[in-house]
Amino acid sequence: MYTTNAIVNNIHGIHCRPSSAIVKGAKSFEASITVEANGESASLNNILELISLGLPQGATVSISADGPDEEAAAQKIVELFEEIYDYPDK
Repeated sequence: MYTTNAIVNNIHGIHCRPSSAIVKGAKSFEASITVEANGESASLNNILELISLGLPQGATVSISADGPDEEAAAQKIVELFEEIYDYPDK
């Protein structure tokens, strides 16, 4: 098992659009990936579990991946959590 951390950078946190991108990214790996924050966890096979964590900007998440491509999977999920999906207000 490979575990690492990420910080949510998205302005409006992890809502539907970023959740969709993160779950889609997780499905491209064989590893089983889970995210933990504030004592709760979510499988990245389920978008509703991820959304239900209610992760705001600045939240720290622990990402655990278990499987043949676990390190690559976890690193990709870090990138996806740290990406900014919302456009700044004009």
